[in-house]
Amino acid sequence: YIINLAGDEWDSSKGTWKDADSTYAKAFADDAFTTDSATYKQAMTAYYTAYQQYSSQASSASSKWTEYANGLYAKANISIYGLFA
Repeated sequence: YIINLAGDEWDSSKGTWKDADSTYAKAFADDAFTTDSATYKQAMTAYYTAYQQYSSQASSASSKWTEYANGLYAKANISIYGLFA
C-alpha cells in the first residue's frame, strides 16, 4: 500500500527511498518498514502524505482555473438591453 502510494519515490531495486528529501522519505524518516508489511500507523502516514500532495495539486489547479476564468471575464464586453417601466 505504502509503496503504491509513494510511486516513483521508492527505489525497489535498493529497497529504499530514491531521494532522502522526497515527501515520503521525510514522512517516514524515523520509521522503518518492509515492502511486505506495515503497521496501521504507517499506512495512515502514507495516506495523509498522499492526501496532502493531492490537496496541494488540487488547490494549485483551482487557482489556475480561477485566474483563467477571471482573465476571460475581464475581456468580456457585455451590453444589456431592456425596457424600463
